[in-house]
Amino acid sequence: MTELQFGYDVRIYIYSGNFTAKIRNRATPRVDIELPDCSENTKDLQFCQKQEVSVMSKPVGLRVHNISTLVDTEKSTPVGMFTVSWHPPVQLPEDRMIGEFEVWVIRSDSHQFKRVKEVVVPTLSQMMYTNPFDVSFEQSFQMDVPYNWTEDIEITVQGFLNSGNKSCRTYSLCSGRTAFLLHHINIITEPPRKLLYYSMYYQLV
Repeated sequence: MTELQFGYDVRIYIYSGNFTAKIRNRATPRVDIELPDCSENTKDLQFCQKQEVSVMSKPVGLRVHNISTLVDTEKSTPVGMFTVSWHPPVQLPEDRMIGEFEVWVIRSDSHQFKRVKEVVVPTLSQMMYTNPFDVSFEQSFQMDVPYNWTEDIEITVQGFLNSGNKSCRTYSLCSGRTAFLLHHINIITEPPRKLLYYSMYYQLV
């Protein structure tokens, strides 16, 4: 255990038994340990890239930007827009490449609870990188929001390894660690004023 510092999922079984009778009872309980993410804990790119891992590390540099609102002209309701961006993981298991990213946006406020998922598939050139900070990914989102858009949105991004010509995301060994971000949004927007028509002039109310 002392040699496994980062990037492994460890499962420990505890057995009881009788040594004299050579009887071993069924393992119970079981302890699952997720060893830390190297990049997140050390911030040392060169060190982490030299460490072998069995589990792909978290995407790095997760952030939310380009936050804005506009009014849906058909429904006369506000729409919130923002972009999620990130860099690929620092560590991958040996001789493996990323197949895809799964991006979740979870919002829970007084108006509604909503989960939105998008899948981002890297190009071949984006899969073959040396420095993860040389490669960037982004995904835009939009959703109905109240005029006074004040809430925390939860963002998660998880990578899945590539297996041949398709993603192996259905297998647990192909899923990487998940990057998490809680981002607070506070946009105060007045409802649009209606345009009333009169015979001689327009009046805004």
